[in-house]
Amino acid sequence: MASFPIFVIIVFMDKIKIPLHRKVLRIAQLLTAAGAADILLVGGYVRDCLLDIPSKDYDLEVYGMDYDAIVAALSPHFRVNQVGKSFSVLKIDNTIDLALPRREVKTGVGHREFYVEADSRMTFQEAAGRRDFTINAIGMRMDGTLCDPYGGHDDLRHKILRAPTEAFCEDPLRVLRAMQFAARFGLDMEPRTVALCRRVLPEFATLSEERIFTEWQKWAAKGDFPEKGLELLAETGWLACFPELHALSDDAFTLTKRRCAEAAKLTGELPEKERVIVMFAALCRDFGDVKTVEAFLMKMKPPLWLVEHVLPLIGSRRPPGGGELPNDAAVRHLSARLAPANIQLWEFLYTADEIAHQLPRGCADWGEKAHQLGVYHRPPEPILLGRHLQQKGISPGPEMGKILKKAWIAQLDGEFSSLEEAFTWMEENHEAER
Repeated sequence: MASFPIFVIIVFMDKIKIPLHRKVLRIAQLLTAAGAADILLVGGYVRDCLLDIPSKDYDLEVYGMDYDAIVAALSPHFRVNQVGKSFSVLKIDNTIDLALPRREVKTGVGHREFYVEADSRMTFQEAAGRRDFTINAIGMRMDGTLCDPYGGHDDLRHKILRAPTEAFCEDPLRVLRAMQFAARFGLDMEPRTVALCRRVLPEFATLSEERIFTEWQKWAAKGDFPEKGLELLAETGWLACFPELHALSDDAFTLTKRRCAEAAKLTGELPEKERVIVMFAALCRDFGDVKTVEAFLMKMKPPLWLVEHVLPLIGSRRPPGGGELPNDAAVRHLSARLAPANIQLWEFLYTADEIAHQLPRGCADWGEKAHQLGVYHRPPEPILLGRHLQQKGISPGPEMGKILKKAWIAQLDGEFSSLEEAFTWMEENHEAER
């Protein structure tokens, strides 16, 4: 099989740089030679390029060829995975998605009940009409020219989220996709599409928990304007699908939007997993108690690590501001209570909260002290362990557990900082109890 190095060319279109992988161009050449009537890049890749956002998610749509002819043309040159044959989708070298235009006929309730039929004779306008939003219904040929039957490029410029056609209503998940798109790109939904979202509100119950979480995770991981996503849920009536959010007072909801907006600014450089933790904690901060937060999260069946990190963050209070400096013991105890989260994530969350409430800043002092003590990213390691007690003749059991628990608290309080000091502490305290 041919090998293609990573290489890009730049096509200039309306002064926007459009990078194309050499492999994409080769695929287009092979398919054109085999009789393709048209080949377009579609979907998120085109949208991101127009927004000058780097993207490697290539999606090609091929017109004028059937599925088997495409496989025959590309198989001698690439690894062709027919993983989506029933939907007329191919994956090339596990990196490039290729599909035929297709018709989708809704056969039931929800976002899964569809009859799909490929039709290579469709026009791009017909095919693009089934897409969720105009910003994702733009096609681009290899020379950089756009096919934009629904005005998606203008909508991008004006930051408008618009459904191309009423086919939008066939998939209720699109409302939650709208939520995360609004958060990612700072978009507002136009009135007709808001009405379509309200029309499909009764179908929320048909959505799987996993798909719901996927959209919320994108809101958290990629949203530079998370408040826009929350406002869209409120405007479309879909906030009612999340009772814990819907129950917030107007003031609390406004503060939640501010907190999330500030958290997004503060966590822009964090690894994605850590940013997601802080964003969900910012979202849930005003739910009232940890049990309510846990119920909200678990309904979406998120990965367990998210719940394990968010709950201790929510359960720990914002520090007092106004110059009240923390002592070493308080910071060490906080680091232990937050595990498996840490003071770094806690500082991001409550700094965002302080800004949202326009309160004096107190988190920075705690973060600085945590850095000094070496507990910013994790609590200290326990000094006195079970094996040390066994060396002193104490067997595993309730007595050992009681000693270790007290020793851990004493260590956090600063009563000892070495194993030798720990043994001295144990002799003084344990013998006294005996």
